Amino acid sequence: MTLRGDGSFTTVAWPAGLDEATGPVDRRRGSGRWELSDGSRSDFDVALSFYEINDYEVGPGSYGSGFDISGTREDLRLHAWVGDPDDCANMSTFSSEPPP
Repeated sequence: MTLRGDGSFTTVAWPAGLDEATGPVDRRRGSGRWELSDGSRSDFDVALSFYEINDYEVGPGSYGSGFDISGTREDLRLHAWVGDPDDCANMSTFSSEPPP
């Protein structure tokens, strides 16, 4: 996943939990807009609004997902769950990589 400063994002092999998707997860590509929560909402710290998922019929902004944040500015971690968020075995953790 790449989160850009202009509020857009792209994904590879994400989202994983789409039962109606037609292609293999490792070839799935998505894109859309992301937004950082102001802390007043009770949902995701980083909200994703997908505008396109290559093997799944989606209208602009009609599929949403997101992440919770932990760590520091220097060592930021994004956490996502597939299924029940109380089951940490289903948690994926993403860390940042320096730009090329």
